[in-house]
Amino acid sequence: MLAVLFPTPEHYGTPQSLGGLQSRAAVMQTIQQRLPVTNTNGGNGDPAQYLQQQIQQAQSQLAEVKDKLNRIGIQGAGSSDMAIPDFKPNGQKTKSFLQRIELGADVQTRRSDYFFPVTTETGLTAGYRLTDKSVVGIGLSGKIGWGRDWKHIRLTGEGIGLRVYADWKAPDLFKTNSRFMAGLWFTAGAEMNYNRAIESFSVFKNYSSWTKSALAGLKKKYSISSPVKKGKKLEGNLQVLYDFLYRQHVPPTPALMWRVGYGL
Repeated sequence: MLAVLFPTPEHYGTPQSLGGLQSRAAVMQTIQQRLPVTNTNGGNGDPAQYLQQQIQQAQSQLAEVKDKLNRIGIQGAGSSDMAIPDFKPNGQKTKSFLQRIELGADVQTRRSDYFFPVTTETGLTAGYRLTDKSVVGIGLSGKIGWGRDWKHIRLTGEGIGLRVYADWKAPDLFKTNSRFMAGLWFTAGAEMNYNRAIESFSVFKNYSSWTKSALAGLKKKYSISSPVKKGKKLEGNLQVLYDFLYRQHVPPTPALMWRVGYGL
């Protein structure tokens, strides 16, 4: 299609193909007619000399601008290699919607007390990568009760939970370039948990029976070997979260919680 729109001219690559082009003398004559090029005697001046003067004036003005930039402290302004800000494009924009979804699972265990048996809370999350350094997502969790102790083992359903969260990559302010900082993220979210034995689905209709939590903390991501497929790497994470609403919980719950998670 391009070959039809722009066909190769006749005699391409030969001296005959130059026929009809303007000569240097014709170009200079046109410049002399169009521009105010005069000599000291009032006659027609040299167009090439006029153009050279204009270029020199432009170069001198450009040099003045560079000097001003240097005086106000812009590094590299006086050279052709000006300092470019530390900008990295968003690598997620080239990915499809499904490629930007990251699935995960986490586990949290709690020992028994007066109100609850030994429980294990397992959560499933689905996050969407806004950028390479930010993720928002939702999650669903379920609690399993194991009984009071080894002599009184009993499997029970101890509730469910709904989550929303957001993660931000922690900046390496001191430029340590360490592996610890490379995998450190800030995390925050809100949760609603139903912390009672589930007898029927009708219990979920009572909004006052749900425990609300406002969480914030740190998430450390690291690479681990897959227990299923040899040689494959998985992304693990360890979360330390603080619940700002723990004083309002009835029955009371801990202010700090630990979660261990894995990428699916």
